[in-house]
Amino acid sequence: MIEVLLVEGDRATHDALTVALERFGCFSVDIAREPEFLAQAQEKSYRAVFIDDALGAEGVTNLLRRFKDLGQRADIVLLAGDRTMETLSRAKLNLNISTFVRKPVGAVEIYRCLSKLRERFGEGGGR
Repeated sequence: MIEVLLVEGDRATHDALTVALERFGCFSVDIAREPEFLAQAQEKSYRAVFIDDALGAEGVTNLLRRFKDLGQRADIVLLAGDRTMETLSRAKLNLNISTFVRKPVGAVEIYRCLSKLRERFGEGGGR
């Protein structure tokens, strides 16, 4: 199983992503709210972390810097609107953002992203 942490954002995005992750069958999903995200990430190692840009570019930047300081090496998938994508695209490498998924998130974009993760980690989640 590929261990995934989903940081809650807006409800529609959260619901669509949760359904897609369950349908793929090779993902084990934990869900955290922003305040408990870092504590949860310290307890368990994740292959991928999905973060919604509901915190805004500055909030996402601060959260990802603190996550990086934990020494985690998860692929970061940022679910973002155009403004956040534009702002954070320059900092992509420094923040370990692997992929941007444009909001509003549609089924095609979600499945494309999950397919890439499954290819990268393999069915069993190994590197």
